[in-house]
Amino acid sequence: EHIDDVFSADSVEEIIANLEQDGGDWATQTLDKLRQVSPLSVKVTFELLKRGANLSIADALTMEFRVAQHMMEGKDFFEGVRSVLIDRDNKPTWAHESIEAVTSDEVEAFFQEPVGGGKFELQLPTERGDSIAFPPAGQPNRQDLLAATLLHGEEWQALGRKMEASMSAIEAARERDLAADEAAFRSSTPQTDQADDTATSRKGVQTVAGDIDKEILAFKQQQLARQ
Repeated sequence: EHIDDVFSADSVEEIIANLEQDGGDWATQTLDKLRQVSPLSVKVTFELLKRGANLSIADALTMEFRVAQHMMEGKDFFEGVRSVLIDRDNKPTWAHESIEAVTSDEVEAFFQEPVGGGKFELQLPTERGDSIAFPPAGQPNRQDLLAATLLHGEEWQALGRKMEASMSAIEAARERDLAADEAAFRSSTPQTDQADDTATSRKGVQTVAGDIDKEILAFKQQQLARQ
């Protein structure tokens, strides 16, 4: 509730005012962190969260891809890389001295169509008849399938649901694997049955992942045959 009270605001400036008014240790540390990072990135990220709350997944991905391209046109991304990864002085010189110095027009520019038009927009798979048009070469990966399920092909959505169930099985197996490892670590004596469970979990994860890849590949081949 404390976090919600502070961050449930219509602007970054209001959030900062809430933190200053709070005055506690957590609020002070959070405010210091916000003051250290790129002021422009803070305001653009806040706008992304506001707009993304009411968008479909496809529209949100398109918006984020557009913002990422515009970010490459400015100074702050490269300055952040320089200060953290190259010179490692942790003393970035941002394009703006403060969050308050960033204008709404500057933020809005990140959400505009990129220079060069639609060819530089995110290209999600598109429907062609009752199939999905993928590039003819290459084996599809999980990202391909997840993008395709954003569309309305019933077959793809059915496969997407099956994949989601399989991925849930993988996550469950990983959790059992971690629990077995932790139990073995905490135990004062080796537990053979725990080691066996761990090996079984890992084998199960590999099997399910392999089955998913095979099914995606077979389905893509069927789709390409229809085109």
